[in-house]
Amino acid sequence: MAIAVTVIQQMTVTFFEWVGCMRYQVKNLDTGAEMELSLETAFRPLVTLPVPFVSQSGPGADALQNDSGAAAAVMLLRAYQPHSAFTPEVFATRFALPGDAHFTLPQLRAALSSLRILTDLRNGMSMQDLFVTLAAGKPLLAALQSQTLAEVGWLATGRTGPHFVVIVGLDLRSVYLHDPSCADGTAGAGRALSLETFWKAWRETATEPQVPIPERSALVPTIALGFRLTRQVRVNIPTLNVRKEPALHAQQVGTLRKGQVVDIVREVNGWGEVPGTGWILLSYTVAAGA
Repeated sequence: MAIAVTVIQQMTVTFFEWVGCMRYQVKNLDTGAEMELSLETAFRPLVTLPVPFVSQSGPGADALQNDSGAAAAVMLLRAYQPHSAFTPEVFATRFALPGDAHFTLPQLRAALSSLRILTDLRNGMSMQDLFVTLAAGKPLLAALQSQTLAEVGWLATGRTGPHFVVIVGLDLRSVYLHDPSCADGTAGAGRALSLETFWKAWRETATEPQVPIPERSALVPTIALGFRLTRQVRVNIPTLNVRKEPALHAQQVGTLRKGQVVDIVREVNGWGEVPGTGWILLSYTVAAGA
């Protein structure tokens, strides 16, 4: 499902007023259907982006102390390349500077680019920018100030340097983050952080004494990840190739025959993911009930 998001009302407001006044338009590029919404209707019920959770502790992640950046990068990598074998330890060993140093966003961007995950590095983002990015189906790899998070009990005291997270959702009260400091996804996946605390931690990264990062910075993928959904389609050509990733150059892992009906659980740029099988071009299918 390809969508375009256009802000149609923008006002100069205080931080907490923006949630009530912003209006935007969503257009389905496949069907041409348009819908005008405000933030109050945007994420009810909350929809989080399908990014797998990865911890910075545990198997494959215990060798380094300052590896929230590696864990966050591996989350983004696995979201776009589900079969990736990278762990935080492997990522840090390959891309980190000597001495267990903290990553920076430019370093993470360069590392992901070498793995064919292209991102834009954006500084000084607003909450409106965050909202529009998530509404377009793009998770963000963001740097937050560790001290601010420790003050509210989010992180253990004594941590220094930036803390990297993957932003997967937003509503009127909270930003939902995959937090690699947690040992498992039960606690760390989609962890809710209040808007006020998030804004402060995102803004204060510029004051980090060890690794200052421009405030309100994040890596934004150039390609939308897509939202989780479930629908059925029927193959409409004699033979349809199934590929490992949503790209024509990706490895072929199977075929489907005309008339076969399959579930689609995710859509990205005209491709549909068949669970446990791979990706197919949806232009060669029709709705199962058609």
